[in-house]
Amino acid sequence: MVDAITNNEGINIVMEAMVNHPHNPELQSQACGALSNLSIDKYSSRKVMLDSGCVKQLGKTVMDHQNDSRVVASAFRALANICNTEDLTRQGCDTG
Repeated sequence: MVDAITNNEGINIVMEAMVNHPHNPELQSQACGALSNLSIDKYSSRKVMLDSGCVKQLGKTVMDHQNDSRVVASAFRALANICNTEDLTRQGCDTG
């Protein structure tokens, strides 16, 4: 199922929702959760996330919702999963 979502622009749709609704903490938390789930043990999904600017968007989400522990925790889980591969970390997680 993860491949179907990744291959059919699912990650980009989640990112678009985050960008279009930056002040909606429920949406941000759910979107971060979706990205986190999609990136668990899935190198190809993590690569798509890095290429689409996910790390930068997750950082923005943390800054925008720094007083909402649900959003921050969800964003950090997603970041941890995305940056869970050494090759990808060198590509973008350490500079994102």
